[in-house]
Amino acid sequence: MKYLDEVLEGKQNRDKTALIQEERKLSYQELDDYSGRLAKLLAAYGLQPGKRAAVWLEKSLEAVVSLLGVLRTGAAYVPIDYSLPLERFKFILQDCDPQVVITDLKGRAALHTLYGNSPLQTLVLEDFAKDLPDLPPTAHEDKQGRRRENSFLRSERDIAYIIYTSGSTGKPKGVMIRHDSVTAFIDSVLDLVDYNEKTRYLNVSPLHFDASVVDLYCTLKAGGSVVLMKPFVWPNELLCALDKYDITDTLMVSSVLKLLVSRFANTSHYKLPHLKTIWYGAESCPVTVIRKLKERFPQVKFIHGYGPTEATHSTTLYIFDDIPEETAAFMPIGQPLPSINCYALNEENKVIGPGEIGELYIGGIQVMEGYCNDLEKTNAVLVPDIFNEGKKVYRSGDYVTIDTKGNYIYVGRKDDMIKSGGNLVYLSEIQKVLLSHHDIKDAIVLPLEDEIFNTRIKACIVIKPGRKLSEEELANYVEQHLPKYMVPNSFCFIDEADIPRKPSGKVDRDALREWKFG
Repeated sequence: MKYLDEVLEGKQNRDKTALIQEERKLSYQELDDYSGRLAKLLAAYGLQPGKRAAVWLEKSLEAVVSLLGVLRTGAAYVPIDYSLPLERFKFILQDCDPQVVITDLKGRAALHTLYGNSPLQTLVLEDFAKDLPDLPPTAHEDKQGRRRENSFLRSERDIAYIIYTSGSTGKPKGVMIRHDSVTAFIDSVLDLVDYNEKTRYLNVSPLHFDASVVDLYCTLKAGGSVVLMKPFVWPNELLCALDKYDITDTLMVSSVLKLLVSRFANTSHYKLPHLKTIWYGAESCPVTVIRKLKERFPQVKFIHGYGPTEATHSTTLYIFDDIPEETAAFMPIGQPLPSINCYALNEENKVIGPGEIGELYIGGIQVMEGYCNDLEKTNAVLVPDIFNEGKKVYRSGDYVTIDTKGNYIYVGRKDDMIKSGGNLVYLSEIQKVLLSHHDIKDAIVLPLEDEIFNTRIKACIVIKPGRKLSEEELANYVEQHLPKYMVPNSFCFIDEADIPRKPSGKVDRDALREWKFG
């Protein structure tokens, strides 16, 4: 990746802090030296363009160095959730077939449990911490170990990383993203967002999520500093970190933003004068939440990002400072990045107009190469572009509408559309109506299959403190705004603290479905 040359060869101040984790720091000079030494060692292990290295580490400075070290060999890294069950971890290893696994002593013991005398090459960072012997130059260095000019440009079409996401069959999907896709995304973001040498970015997301692409690479390319936080923290820990490190920018999933305005957060104790922007996405976030954050921290600008992992994190952005009074339940997801072209088609395969609903198709350089070892699934979602012969677009499965200014507005997933009583129902429409009730703080609407395989609708409701609601009252309220067939079959009331969440902070809908509500 060409931006690595710019970051690591020191267009920024070499002594400036690049990474922070609690009391530990790495300067740009140290990041260059450490990742360069690791790249040499990885090259000695046979890692080169076209090969892959699995990174199985807890979030740490060493984990970030490992990602950069792999990229400097021209190979692809595969970041794997450190908390994964061993069998799922084994599936990913078998699927991506890494040349080497970068891990720690605990990870090496787990690999031994899985494979015995494993044929997998394992690089244990505790061993690497010792002084290295003289190693041969990497493929991007001359015989004296000096990096060749524009060395990374030769591998722009190679895979940069593979991120595994949940699959509908229960097996993870390995999304393969190229170097040129990452480079195009970074350049697009930096053209639109003011990240610079004064940026202090709080990285909240795990490194095996594509949000880390924004957090790490956009900030480092801009010459700023990245502060690493452990994955999913409670809101007061988050507020404390924003204050302690004078954070200017951050990205959070919408569920975390909801927690920041919940009874679990002491926002009144913090002023956060340095905080400039909050990027959010991954789930719909009610405007009421954004308003409360804006009231508390009026200097903050928001970036509503939308995009699947298959399109290198973000496809569209909506950057806003003010929230008009007439704004509906959610803010728009905005317009495509410069490196993206997309359109939405209705059921007649025609491009939608304002107010119509259609499925979003995404094209451009940011779109993935495909799913690792799954051509059938790749061909199912990378389909011919009906407007550009010979090109492919990603069929997102996400449904959007469009406003008069050309901004896309997210409606819901393809699987958010269900048939109930023979009628087409958008679960997100029900959620919007419920969120408009003055006594409701949050609402999660789920499709459930009953014993005779009919789809039923269940709404999980968080009521505002001190308020009371009955199922009958809620049913009547929904029926005032929506057709009778869209009224949930049942309601349950759930405490905010009891909502099951994934390590990222997102609501765990699968776990919520399994709960036996009345």
